[in-house]
Amino acid sequence: MIKKVDLNSNAIEYIRNELNGGYDLASFLLKLPLETGHVTTYLHDALNSEDIEGFNLSIFLTKNLVMMNDTHDQMMNFISTHLESSRDSYAIFETLGELGEGWLKSITVPYFSYNSKIYICLACTDTSAEMIKSAMGKARGYPFICALTYFNLAITNGEVLSEDKLETLAKSVDHMVIGAYDEEGFLIWSKS
Repeated sequence: MIKKVDLNSNAIEYIRNELNGGYDLASFLLKLPLETGHVTTYLHDALNSEDIEGFNLSIFLTKNLVMMNDTHDQMMNFISTHLESSRDSYAIFETLGELGEGWLKSITVPYFSYNSKIYICLACTDTSAEMIKSAMGKARGYPFICALTYFNLAITNGEVLSEDKLETLAKSVDHMVIGAYDEEGFLIWSKS
């Protein structure tokens, strides 16, 4: 069974380290006052507090617990709920993709770019499980970085964002979803 767990300041340190490994969006997210937010996760209820603090360790390898499908389903629901909450809501995923790469010709999820890097960009109309699963699958891992934001400026599919627009988007983040537990789970940083 999966349960929601509140985390301590060690989670903020882990998130900061993961954001340091990201691209431009992650750099802007690092400027947020992370200590003023709170961090939660969804984990198997058989885990104890020491297991929960090993954010970079595989739960399957260390405890032989399979939870990846459950935690990924939980994140898909969390992202969907955010997207459905407002017509100004977005979910932005960092990818390893760059402009000019062949895979963009077959991409089925909306995206924008900044500094030639591709970011998957789901809006309030992109709430199907298939769309969110596809976005999560195209997102980079190690680190997995997803920003959930309310942004009152339109982002068009394929748009090349300006630095100001990307920074404004990052400043309006309500939640960040960061891969953890060897990508078997996620940490959720929330502004309030």
